[in-house]
Amino acid sequence: MKLIALMPARNESWVIGLSLRAALRYCDEAVVLEHASTDETPAILAEIAAEHPGCVTILSEPEGTWREMAHRQRLLNAACERGATHCAIVDADEVLTGDLLAHVRPVIERLPAGTYLRTRMLAMWRGIDAYRDDRSVWSNRDDLALAFPVGPAIGWHAANGYDHHHREPYGVRQRGIMLERDGGVMHLQFASWRRLVAKHALYKMVERIRWPEKPVFQIDAMYSQALNEAGFRTSPAPPQWWRQYKELLPHLHLDHIPWQEAECRRLWAEYGVEYFRGLNLFGVANG
Repeated sequence: MKLIALMPARNESWVIGLSLRAALRYCDEAVVLEHASTDETPAILAEIAAEHPGCVTILSEPEGTWREMAHRQRLLNAACERGATHCAIVDADEVLTGDLLAHVRPVIERLPAGTYLRTRMLAMWRGIDAYRDDRSVWSNRDDLALAFPVGPAIGWHAANGYDHHHREPYGVRQRGIMLERDGGVMHLQFASWRRLVAKHALYKMVERIRWPEKPVFQIDAMYSQALNEAGFRTSPAPPQWWRQYKELLPHLHLDHIPWQEAECRRLWAEYGVEYFRGLNLFGVANG
């Protein structure tokens, strides 16, 4: 088996020094698509590539529009060119819990063709020491696509003109095969509240611009879910989740100013207040 991680990245200097190094602890290689970054992401990628000679392929996309399906397919194509038999889906703000490092590869290798491995998504809440554990949409999820065997019918494409947020590739069986172990993938987008707010404000603005026919209330409701703390409850992260990454934690910078804030203000100035009326932008765009 040759397992290659697929990682899209834009302005991820706050986390990619941790997440990419962590992914290389269970993947043979990684392909990273560096998308129009204006921070230190390219320099960090070059540093990690030097640490892992021949194991990090860096693709560049200078055009600023986020075309998620095309980007994910480009990553897959590059991995296939590198001889991947299996791919891991690793977004730049995700880290596999350390207790799974010794166990996940054999499970991935045994996946039947046309399937994918899914695991728990652990929403690390307002820091890295606790995860959300209540009845919210972000709690106790077991549907995060983690890895799949490469196949000719498997890939990504825009569906009905929509090009946002479809993680598992098309052509795999629905729901996938569950990784039957504790732990999962720690999703760090929730670890920095300021970044979470800015990210979802920008999502709303981008959807309004790119798909103006979509009802404003639907856009607003979709991206307001991430900030809903109704019935909020957390549980502590077990020590084994982070123990094996202790020396990598200095590469995590939760206090970095989110790049999405400046982008929200730019779009607000370009399109005007009326264009985004009906969207709760949390004070980011006009703050």
